[in-house]
Amino acid sequence: MNNRVHFFLISLSAVLYGSAYVCPVYLWWTVLIFLVPLYYLVLHNKIGWIDGILWSCIAFSLHLSGVLEGLFATAQGPLALRILVPLLVLLLAVAYGVIWFIITQWLMHLVGYHYRLGTCIVTTWLFFLWLEHGCIFMLGAWEGYILCNPLIPLVQYPPLLYYMPIIGPAVFLLFFIVTQVAIAACVAQRLHVMWPFFLLSMWGSGVVLWYTEKRVGYTCPPLTCGTAFFRSFDNITLNGRVVRDYSKELLHMYPETEIILFPETALRCPLVPGEPDIIALWGSDHLDKPVTFLIGGFRWDNDIYRNTVYWIHDGKVIDLFDKRHTMALTERAPSEFLLGNVPLIKKVYFEKFPGIVPHKQPRPVWNITPYLTIIPYICSELFFNNKPDHQPVDGAIIMALCNDHWLARDYMRYQMFMGARYRGIQWQIPIIYVAHFYQGLCEPDGNLVPLAVFRHNL
Repeated sequence: MNNRVHFFLISLSAVLYGSAYVCPVYLWWTVLIFLVPLYYLVLHNKIGWIDGILWSCIAFSLHLSGVLEGLFATAQGPLALRILVPLLVLLLAVAYGVIWFIITQWLMHLVGYHYRLGTCIVTTWLFFLWLEHGCIFMLGAWEGYILCNPLIPLVQYPPLLYYMPIIGPAVFLLFFIVTQVAIAACVAQRLHVMWPFFLLSMWGSGVVLWYTEKRVGYTCPPLTCGTAFFRSFDNITLNGRVVRDYSKELLHMYPETEIILFPETALRCPLVPGEPDIIALWGSDHLDKPVTFLIGGFRWDNDIYRNTVYWIHDGKVIDLFDKRHTMALTERAPSEFLLGNVPLIKKVYFEKFPGIVPHKQPRPVWNITPYLTIIPYICSELFFNNKPDHQPVDGAIIMALCNDHWLARDYMRYQMFMGARYRGIQWQIPIIYVAHFYQGLCEPDGNLVPLAVFRHNL
């Protein structure tokens, strides 16, 4: 095998991985084969640390491009400073990929020819588990980046994930990797007739069971998602009137609406809960009927800045919930470990922004109507909790209010939406996902139910 073919196969593997995230609607299936070129080289004992650099640079430049652009857009200061943090994030991801290749190469030489595939399976499995559960530990919390999980794009075809909640995501990820090993082995040994056998035996049974299983759909009372981003005006009464007028237009288009949902931090103006006269503008005297609002916003809790979701009904604040998790860099400065006191991060992200402090109160259960009980999750709480952190409640639905407004690229916003669908399947809990650009009811079997959306922006 010449070097040109060798580097083509490495590049092909990386492109297949990244393409599933950059163009998930059409190319989601590429994650089903992205490891095949890599394992083909393993069978010929042809991988090294230089391959790790090439694979990681291509794969993570594609996959993380939307996040890196978002980090750049939300940073402040000179261009050189704004671009430095996204560059460091990319270099960290590349470093993890290189370490994966180095360890794999070393272990392959250590265990010998007959165990090389098994070694590569284990290191690949541990690599993606590390990305999902621990890769950003140095930013102050032991957590990873769920959207790097190669299972995420499979939500485009939920039958393929049928066994995932049954055997668990970690074991299913191993099964997913072994499938591609089988394909690579068939190619290397020229056993092309075996391809359909492996594909049908490993994936086919789950697809058949998904289509034959009886499923109960979830219904919601009449609700509509608003997509506005209410900017703060100096006149606090004007803030309340803007929300009122927007809601009137929404109700005119969807007169049956009883509940209006807004994304995380849609409300940029500090008018609740200390301004009952302003909140009264959202009551039946002004909207001609009692309406329930679930809206994300900010508030000052003494000297602490909170990210909050408000439950408002007929012009009165019923309850509120402060976010229990904060996102590194975009919401909080790292406070521990390696990057705890780096002046650069504080300068470009928190020089003018105080940072959000997570709350420690238990996650509430809100009985919105006799037919709708919700458990509020605010954006990163959904993605960075590997397990639900609420008490199970029969019939309750997770209400995830998220902010995809800070991301400039639509495919990255769609990645967040795919992550919510994945959580619905993994946790076996229906999730109502509400963001500025994507909304839907994500059912535990992977089905997606569209929600009514009012897309008029201010």
